[in-house]
Amino acid sequence: MKLEEKFDKKFYNRQTNYAFLYVIFLIVLTIIFVWTLFFKNLAELKIFLLENLSEESANLIFNLIKNMFSSFILSLLPFFIIPSLWLLVASYRCQKLAEKIADYKKT
Repeated sequence: MKLEEKFDKKFYNRQTNYAFLYVIFLIVLTIIFVWTLFFKNLAELKIFLLENLSEESANLIFNLIKNMFSSFILSLLPFFIIPSLWLLVASYRCQKLAEKIADYKKT
């Protein structure tokens, strides 16, 4: 197998596109997961609080828990997004390296 075939530019362009699609997929999946988890639990919590406490107390506790939960979820997002971006950058750098190797072998 020739070096030019091994480091084919089309192959690495395709891999970069796959990495980019993976990043988009992971971000969308994270948003869907957070959205469903957050709003399903909050709706159940609000109903529980309104049944057992006065409306003013229930709203106060609900807002406190909602703010705590949303800040917790926002603090977790970088752990999903940063590895995805790292994968995208690594794939792009591999593509550029393959192009340099292919250009070097042509000369």
